[in-house]
Amino acid sequence: MGTTALFAELVVGGVLTLTWMVLLAMAALGPSRILPLLDVSSLTAGFLLAVAYALGVVFDRVWDFLLEVSGLQVWFRGRPGPPGPVSEADRQRRRVFGAHPKTAVDFVNYHRSRMRVARACLFNFALITLSGLTLLAVRYGGVGTAEFALAGVTGLVLSAASALALWKLGRTHDRVLEIVSIVEECVIQDIQVIQAESVATADRPRE
Repeated sequence: MGTTALFAELVVGGVLTLTWMVLLAMAALGPSRILPLLDVSSLTAGFLLAVAYALGVVFDRVWDFLLEVSGLQVWFRGRPGPPGPVSEADRQRRRVFGAHPKTAVDFVNYHRSRMRVARACLFNFALITLSGLTLLAVRYGGVGTAEFALAGVTGLVLSAASALALWKLGRTHDRVLEIVSIVEECVIQDIQVIQAESVATADRPRE
């Protein structure tokens, strides 16, 4: 993965983290004291970009640590089992993505990048929902408003979608590593297929 892509990925996570922090600050101090600080200017935008990148780097490790200590990492990734048979689709992917070491590394990094983004979305969407609901409850009419219900449902859907994405990506991670790393098995199966076709051709009666 290129440096630019990694930077953008961490900035996305940092912006999401910064969002729930701002919402909590607005709930605690009032919107009138926070919103003027977000006045758009080149200096403010550059500062917020730097803050977002720093938060993205720090909280990326925090989210990974929380998944590890809570045991959810095992649930999202699944327990590794014995490698299954290599399908024709896997052999084709191996030829495309594993034919060259750089291509294989890029393929694995691309998959890990999507997992990292999904992980950041899961935690941040949940915290954005909680902080947004807190802001609405404290500053904008309490818990009985339509805005409160809409924010809760939207946050729940986004968090669930992020959890589903992380679960699907986590369950295929080991398979991705197999696709780009297993060489001998693919070669052996290819040879076996060729040998079986040769035997079938030799045994076929000639007309």
